[in-house]
Amino acid sequence: MRKKKEKEAKEAAKREANAKAAAKAAIAKKKKEAAEKEAAKIMMEAKAKKDKKAKAAKIEKHQKKVKKEFHDRNAKKKCVCKVTTTGGKTVLYKGKSQLSVTRGDEEKSVPWSGKKFGTISCEGCSGVKLYDDDSWGVKNVKLFDAKWNKKNTRNCCIQKCEYKILSSGCFLHDLCNDVKKITLYNSCGAKRL
Repeated sequence: MRKKKEKEAKEAAKREANAKAAAKAAIAKKKKEAAEKEAAKIMMEAKAKKDKKAKAAKIEKHQKKVKKEFHDRNAKKKCVCKVTTTGGKTVLYKGKSQLSVTRGDEEKSVPWSGKKFGTISCEGCSGVKLYDDDSWGVKNVKLFDAKWNKKNTRNCCIQKCEYKILSSGCFLHDLCNDVKKITLYNSCGAKRL
């Protein structure tokens, strides 16, 4: 009887030890699964972040390419002007006979103080403004814009346009030697030179 009780006690202790070991193993397994799940989550988040960054870089690269192509196309669409004296002699600016602004830049001002002015002829421009440098005589003059085109039945975006001061010489015309600066505008649409 005593031996039987001892045997049962040993078996109960063994069962208890086995149960504890199983519980310990189950806890360890759960911890391992949780750690693996967390690691997978971190990896997925890192991958998503990397993919998002790569996508943003791809979009930025494409946008830069489109912007460059747009700028290159517009760079060919120039507003070009030539200035001559009342005697018909070409007036140079920085050694060049033409003033120009590309479509992408939209507008450009050129200093003209001290230079002669008689005629300005332009192609592909949406407007030109002559700035007078004193308070008497002719004031600032806006040319080749929509208002000018309507009055002169021209379209300076697709036609050559010209503005000429009085042919009686500089004595009777203020702008002949009083142009402070010339601003070219280039916001013409698709139909242009």
